[in-house]
Amino acid sequence: MTSKAKIGFVGMGTMGGPMARRLASSGFAVRGFDVSAERAKQAAAAGVTLTKGPAEAARDADVVMSSLPEPAAVRRAYLGPDGVLSTIRPNATLIDLSTIDPETWREVAAAAKAKAVDCLDAPVSGGPLEAGNGKLVFLVGGDAAVLERVRPILLTLGTELHHIGPLGSGLVVKIVNNVTPESRS
Repeated sequence: MTSKAKIGFVGMGTMGGPMARRLASSGFAVRGFDVSAERAKQAAAAGVTLTKGPAEAARDADVVMSSLPEPAAVRRAYLGPDGVLSTIRPNATLIDLSTIDPETWREVAAAAKAKAVDCLDAPVSGGPLEAGNGKLVFLVGGDAAVLERVRPILLTLGTELHHIGPLGSGLVVKIVNNVTPESRS
């Protein structure tokens, strides 16, 4: 995919905001949505075209990326009445950057597959500073050929892409990495 790829971005908060702004400033056409008017305004100031919901962000997109706080938000953004899957076109790719349970993303991927849409889970390592300056590390689950198609987009946001294995694998590794010794019993 070239810098001419059309990207929909859902969730432009602490991590998603810097990523969406970086993509827009790097020459990608980005249409984005966030429930917060303030975060949306920050994205618009950096060149993101604002939309009224996930469905509008996904319309005509080659790739839809999401960075959301929890599984219920991911389900709503993709599967809800105004969700990404209500407007996504066949042969597009969905990339969730959230740290959620693998089952939620597999549920979304099953619905996407019925529409001939590919999915990757790509949770990130790094914070807002790394998200804004292209220094994230991605733990990617999904088909390797799909990853290759979107590699230029992900490398705009990060310095390392680790293909972990099948769909859900990136999420499993991210969750394991997040478990601290103090939380183990």
